[in-house]
Amino acid sequence: MRKSSHHRPAVAAALLGLGLAALSGCSPADLVGEGQLPPGSEDPSTVKNHDGALRAYRSAVVAARQASLGQNQPMAVISGLIADELNQSSAFIDYVLLPDLRVMPEYTDPATEDLHYGSYASYVATYGLIQGSRSKSQVAIWLLDNYAPTEPRALSGQVMAYEGYDEIYLADLFCSGVPLSTVEPEGYTLKPGSSTQQIYEHAIEIFDSAMGRSQDSLRLYYFAALGKGRALLDLGRYDEAAAAVANVPDGYQYLEAFDGTLTGQNGEQSKSGANWVWLLYQDGFSGGPGVLDGEGGNGIVWSTDPRTYLQYSGVDYSSNPLFLPAALDLQGGSPIALTDWREARLIEAEAALHNNQVGTWLDKMNALRASATFPPDSAGNTPTLDPLSDPGTLDSRVDLLFSERAHWFFMTGRRLGDLRRLIRDYGRDPSSIFPTGIHRSGRSYGSDVNAPVPAAERRYNHLYNGCQGRGA
Repeated sequence: MRKSSHHRPAVAAALLGLGLAALSGCSPADLVGEGQLPPGSEDPSTVKNHDGALRAYRSAVVAARQASLGQNQPMAVISGLIADELNQSSAFIDYVLLPDLRVMPEYTDPATEDLHYGSYASYVATYGLIQGSRSKSQVAIWLLDNYAPTEPRALSGQVMAYEGYDEIYLADLFCSGVPLSTVEPEGYTLKPGSSTQQIYEHAIEIFDSAMGRSQDSLRLYYFAALGKGRALLDLGRYDEAAAAVANVPDGYQYLEAFDGTLTGQNGEQSKSGANWVWLLYQDGFSGGPGVLDGEGGNGIVWSTDPRTYLQYSGVDYSSNPLFLPAALDLQGGSPIALTDWREARLIEAEAALHNNQVGTWLDKMNALRASATFPPDSAGNTPTLDPLSDPGTLDSRVDLLFSERAHWFFMTGRRLGDLRRLIRDYGRDPSSIFPTGIHRSGRSYGSDVNAPVPAAERRYNHLYNGCQGRGA
């Protein structure tokens, strides 16, 4: 196979290998050899037929689900830790405590990074999941186009949309300068780092292509359209974002389904059918993160809102109580909307606010609240959401909008990106929106607002020169 750099495998191979190493106890070098595709990706040379294309499609869909919501350290969990959705109180579990503390220095030597974070470093594993999902989507698209041309084009549109979401996750979660290397039938193409803005722009191009391929499936067309709207919102292009999602109908949902199935030894690291966002280290491992109201002074109060009611779920290793959302199955079987119609209406609301259309902004948020339905609480009362009133100033309106987004999209991987948008687009100081002061573990919060690209990228990608910036 052709390689495009110094006899090194692509960055996707390097980091997906690192993510798998975290689960197997091997080093990346044990899993990534000369001329290999990323571990877990289908090799096009062995699946160049109709059935192989469909297998690659299914593999890409599963990988995308795992990267976003359904595997150890998916995007939604690490985003929640760095932001204010999850709090890790056990002082000695550094691989999740340090992201929660926002202490994530950039390393240039993978060995040094391993010394500090160990093989289970959470953001390292997340990076591998996302880049691995991208690579599987790229391979699946090529195989579907060339060996399954009679299948609906929406299949390749679907995995192309997943690739776009993966790029949003990379831009939301990591520093500016993430490489978008690619996997191709003939080999790999290494890429230098792309700025955060460039990644969002590239994601928009992917979503446009996905929408073009999904004309025969409105469900998948809306899935891609919502991704495009989200990327445009991340760029501060509010009117374009609203236009992208305008046709998404009320009630639309793109659900990721889970059955709660536990597989693998002791069911700990291979919950392939389980939803890790809500599972959160249940089933005998109680050292994982829980939810804390008002984390670090600036955090959201979750427990008083029916969208994010909390229930006691045990204690962690330091005997601190763990609280998790009451609305969903804590054993990992609940479906989650990766995106839905509420995202479209809140994008439209933000565009209206940007254009000083305060009445439209408020009406759209209140229409969502009026449509919400909840099961009865422990006292048998059915909760409702009261209508909101205009708080009167631009800053307070922005606060209210982002609070609504926080509650509607709780633990779906949006909160960190929203906090970074508040800094980037609304001029907020990080110390006014991220948790600050003394963490529950007794250590001080740091100042990082994103994770660095893992150091293994330097080992395998000679075009990568490190983060271009650690700001929002």
